[in-house]
Amino acid sequence: MKKLRGTLLSLAALTSLAAGAQTTFSTTVPERERVTLWAGLSTEFIVLPGLHLGLSGPIAQAGATSVSLRGTLDTIGVPGLDAFLPVVGADLLLSRPVGPVTIYGGPGVATLLGAVWGVGGTVGVRDRFGAGRVGWFGEARARYIVGSGTSDLASGIVVSPGLRAGVTYRF
Repeated sequence: MKKLRGTLLSLAALTSLAAGAQTTFSTTVPERERVTLWAGLSTEFIVLPGLHLGLSGPIAQAGATSVSLRGTLDTIGVPGLDAFLPVVGADLLLSRPVGPVTIYGGPGVATLLGAVWGVGGTVGVRDRFGAGRVGWFGEARARYIVGSGTSDLASGIVVSPGLRAGVTYRF
């Protein structure tokens, strides 16, 4: 009987601690999204290097989930051309804090000189360095790239995986 009573008391104490932890975690109110500048390195087809610049702004927020629109400019180095080609795009990002970081993802569209179009998705993680405005991000994406058939750049449909990593500045 004493063992049962001790076990029940221990179970009640653990349940109380767990409930308190859940209450603390679930009542955390995330900071509202701000206009954010994104800059870093990127890849296309995993192996083609490039630079990334983006600017995002909040559209809506529901509870802990935020919706932002990000405009992007990537440059892709193409072997043999000795040049960087510009890729302009837009991503609709849904983000949510998970523990100490924020995860995000969503659909996007991009174009290379209007001759080649890409439609796909992005998923990533970001955080800040301390309590300041500067942070970091890392993301992966996959695009279906569709050539217009009118250029030598691409014709048909191919899948292009890519990575981005860099820093953010929140205004």
